[in-house]
Amino acid sequence: MALLQGKRVAYVAPASTDNAYKAVWRDVQERLKPITKKSNQADKTLTLINGGHLALYTFNAIDRLRGDTKGWDVIALDEVAFAPNLNKSWGDVIRPALADKQGRAFISSTPKGLNDFYAIYQRGVQGENDWASFRYPSMANPYIPPSEWGLMESELTASTYQQEILAEFVEGAGAVFRDIGDVSTLEERAPYNGRIIFGVDWGRDNDYTVISIIDADTRQQVGMTRFNKIGWDVQRARLKALYDAWQPMRVVAEENSVGGVNIEALRLDGIPVMGFTTTMQSKRQIIDSLSLAIEKRDILLLNTEIQKNELMAYAQRKTSSGNYQFGAPSGAHDDTVMALAIAWWGVQNAVLNFDMLMF
Repeated sequence: MALLQGKRVAYVAPASTDNAYKAVWRDVQERLKPITKKSNQADKTLTLINGGHLALYTFNAIDRLRGDTKGWDVIALDEVAFAPNLNKSWGDVIRPALADKQGRAFISSTPKGLNDFYAIYQRGVQGENDWASFRYPSMANPYIPPSEWGLMESELTASTYQQEILAEFVEGAGAVFRDIGDVSTLEERAPYNGRIIFGVDWGRDNDYTVISIIDADTRQQVGMTRFNKIGWDVQRARLKALYDAWQPMRVVAEENSVGGVNIEALRLDGIPVMGFTTTMQSKRQIIDSLSLAIEKRDILLLNTEIQKNELMAYAQRKTSSGNYQFGAPSGAHDDTVMALAIAWWGVQNAVLNFDMLMF
């Protein structure tokens, strides 16, 4: 449609999908031939009689986008899960190439584990400005007979079927939490009287502040709230409003960095907050504890896409020094994971009469 409106459009695909790339070029040449003014087979570019311009690139030659000083109205990125250095290509080349014309990008792919495509997909799931994410299983294709799905389900492995047919991001090597869907079945509840624990992970600009709420008796997550890009005083006011509504027996909040200042302010406001200092050791302890609880079905969680996706993507990686680090993939968030792990630690230690935890 953009081409027919005289716009400048770039199509980018991985070199590893060479046959599909060539098929796209053949298809657009054939379909647009009646209105094509000029076509260059070698460069894979064509110009329409209305001024619309199309250029095809591979990710291996992505730097060619830089050289076009006219800018782009639309850049379509195809099968990006199979592209090398996707995050780098997006930040260094693709996003700047859209700036002149305030253009749009359409990013599509079959999932391939929890890689850079998953991190970019999360930007829409997380509700970042100007981003939207959509996921469609193969069943949405009206041109494939329904009988095919049953046959493929019986012939493919479960993980392959999930990824290739259901378009799901499948947890891979290094995943810390497994079978997330089995325990993520609950809906949020209105405040009620109970032995309630809050877990708080702070964030403001790039990260999010998350307040995870667990019933210590039923071992169920009954609420979660998440926000960013607001001042600390407003964040504390929101936490206090939740505290007044739920009357939790304990609020456990991350104490690192700005956490200490927020905790002191909350205590002055009459909220008894227990500080949790996150270190490499303490983080491993609370993450291992939460992972075991999920594996043993000792905890049930809210059925929220953001939290499920963050839990699925959370992984341990071996560093060059031989240690292991826990966290989200580059460009993704793990705020709901940390708030949940802190809240779960609070549940396990709710009977202890500590004012402060330090590892």
